[in-house]
Amino acid sequence: MKQFPRKHDTLLWYSKSSSDWVFNREDVRVPYKVLVGTGGGKIIGDRQNEARVRELQLKGKVVEDYWVDIFPVVNQKEKTGYPTQKPSALNERIIKASSHRGDMVLDPFAGCATTCVAAERLGRQWVGMDIWEGAHQIVLDRLESEGLVVENRKRGRTTRQSLTFGDIHLVTTPPKRTDDGQAATLILRTPTGRALRYPPPRTQHQKLLAGLGAFCQGCGQDYTFDPRVLEVDHIRPKSDGGSDAYDNLTLLCPPCNKEKRDHMTLTGLQAENRKNGYLDPENEKNIQLGKAQRRSRKRRRR
Repeated sequence: MKQFPRKHDTLLWYSKSSSDWVFNREDVRVPYKVLVGTGGGKIIGDRQNEARVRELQLKGKVVEDYWVDIFPVVNQKEKTGYPTQKPSALNERIIKASSHRGDMVLDPFAGCATTCVAAERLGRQWVGMDIWEGAHQIVLDRLESEGLVVENRKRGRTTRQSLTFGDIHLVTTPPKRTDDGQAATLILRTPTGRALRYPPPRTQHQKLLAGLGAFCQGCGQDYTFDPRVLEVDHIRPKSDGGSDAYDNLTLLCPPCNKEKRDHMTLTGLQAENRKNGYLDPENEKNIQLGKAQRRSRKRRRR
């Protein structure tokens, strides 16, 4: 081996708001295995200390940001043979800590249904999605083995009904998109650590001019009189993981390029220019998607 064993997963925690989210710390305390201040199975010390120790034993220990008390799936009853199955205890802790009873839990990669089972067990509503056709049946099988579903016979048909929220529905048609359908920009990272080789950004000047026009994408100023003034820069700075790929390049005038430097994204620069009055409403029409995608002339959405 040429490195340390990789024996951990990283959980990414997102929130719509920077100040408002659900975090139920008290619901995920871990019971103490050994009481401090005990001897021979009896609590020693004065009565005040005794009460404090009992209180700590009942409440348990606050969970920290690294979890070593949850082990891989070894229980044969829980094991499904799915290659990336996670233990129920892990999903239950996440659901308890980040939602209330009755809230909706979404698992867009339901797989062997661990999240769905954990959500049902904890009294949450849930939606599981998966491209695997067997996911629906394994959801039903696991819920049934846990005693969390019953057969519901009505009007000559039999359905599976969850004990908490009613029928379990299967939908096979894709949901209707409510966004503008634009694909997100992909930033490729090589697992070998060797960076992809792209042409030097400055050699893309003419190609960017053909796709974006002779307009600064930071302030919208028209430089058709002399497009040589425009400089090639990165939409996402290289210091923040951006690459020299064509999809990460744009055109800026010298003042905007100097203002942006390597600590601001293109969107951040546009917002700063708008706030300081350097981006006039008349020039907004000259700003494209920020990059030359298929010679698109669509305006960048705010």
